[in-house]
Order: sequence, then C-alpha cells, then structure tokens
Amino acid sequence: MSKKSPQLRFEGFTDDWELRKLGDEVKINGRIGFRGYTQADIVTKETGVLAYSPTNIVNNRLYRKQSDTYITKQKYRESPEIMVKNSDILFVKTGSTLGKSALVQSINYHATVNPQIVIIRSNELDEYFLSVILTSYNILKRINTIKIGGAIPTMTETELKKFPIQVPKSTEQKKIGSFFKQLDNTIALHQRKLDLLKEQKKGFLQKMFPKNGAKVPELRFAGFADDWEERKLGEISKMYQPLTITGNDLLPDGVPVFGANGFIG
Repeated sequence: MSKKSPQLRFEGFTDDWELRKLGDEVKINGRIGFRGYTQADIVTKETGVLAYSPTNIVNNRLYRKQSDTYITKQKYRESPEIMVKNSDILFVKTGSTLGKSALVQSINYHATVNPQIVIIRSNELDEYFLSVILTSYNILKRINTIKIGGAIPTMTETELKKFPIQVPKSTEQKKIGSFFKQLDNTIALHQRKLDLLKEQKKGFLQKMFPKNGAKVPELRFAGFADDWEERKLGEISKMYQPLTITGNDLLPDGVPVFGANGFIG
C-alpha cells in the first residue's frame, strides 16, 4: 500500500484513502472501574448472561464453551454500553492474546465482555471492513511492539483510539468487506471439513490397530485374516541419538536441522 492507496484494489476505485485515528471512527467501551465484576456476580448458565473472554475468540470467530463465565442479569444491565450486539467487534486489550479480535455475527442471546476485552462499535465504517483493518499487518505490527514491552501486555482504550487507520470511501469499504467475508466463509467451510477428517482419522486409528490383548484390529481391509505379531520397537528399528547442536553450528546454507518443535535452521 502506498501512503494514500493500496497496491491492489478492485476495478473502478481510484480515490485516495484517508488517514484517520481509530477513535474518530468508532466507539470503544470496556469493563473498567465500577463495571468490573467479582466472584459474587458469577452465576450459572441457566440464570446468568454470558461474559465473553479471550478464549471465546478463535481464528477471528466467536465460539461458546462449556467453561464460559456467566454473570448476574443485574450486573449485565448496569452497563448497557458493553452489551454485545451484532456488528460489534470484540478486541482483546490485555494478556498474551492481546490484539485478537472477532466480529459479532448472528447472535440471538444476551452477552457482555470480561475486563480483558473491549467492544469496538462503528456507525459509519463497514463492520467487516473494520474487522479486516484490525487484523491488518500495520495494526498487528503496532500490537507486537506492545507485547514485547511488558510481562503482561496491556493496551489502554486511549492507546487503541490513537491507532492510525487508512479508510476508503464507503462503497470501496463494502466491496473489500464483502470480499473478505466470502473468503472467511470459505476458510471456515474447509476448516470444518478438516476437523471432520481429523475425527475420522482418530476413529480409524482406534479401529484399525489391535487393542491391548487383541491380535487383530476391529476394522481391516478385505483379504487380510492373519494375526498381528507383537514385537519390541528395538527389534524392528534402529534409533540414533544425535550430537548436541548449538546456535554456533547453524549456517545460512547447508543441511536443514529439525528439533522437537520443528525446523531449527
């Protein structure tokens, strides 16, 4: 992106983008001061209202969990400005997942947020465009500098309001927002397929190998009837313990080195 327009854009759009502060375009509210809640305000799911936490945000989408926190309806009604609505964006402002966000879509129940999250609400900007902006490289780069700075990364609402964002005309916002919405929906569809395949693999692993004490698996390919043999790993394979490798041994070019956590260098 140049200073006033992106490198890649949809046909028909030529106007410069305007540089603005996030706080000039949105309202940001969080659970601070008297809005905070204590253990006495926490109740059961059946009698309370959901308070979203950072763990509810996964891959920029909202998910409910069995371990969710629920607060009293009285406490919920005390703070109407942090009652979650569709088109809101929930943004994590403190903790190791600082900067994680999700656009609220199609919820049909009452909800609020815990003290780690702020609600970003816009009347003018396209909500999906705004959600994309908050996950853009420039924003994440600023957030990463905050994460490096302290033991518990924290961003105040004032700091968040000062974030510079580049904004096009409304029609281009909607075009960009619609594009990324469709892309996210496609990703979510493939993610569900991937999750299903993982579950299928787990089932096959359980059924296609003999259980303890058994000599044949529960499920096997046609044409195979012989018993499986139990052997020790050392009888059918060789194991090698590599030499210790330090950072001084790593070179820009050469043989790649892999460790327990993946590629090292």
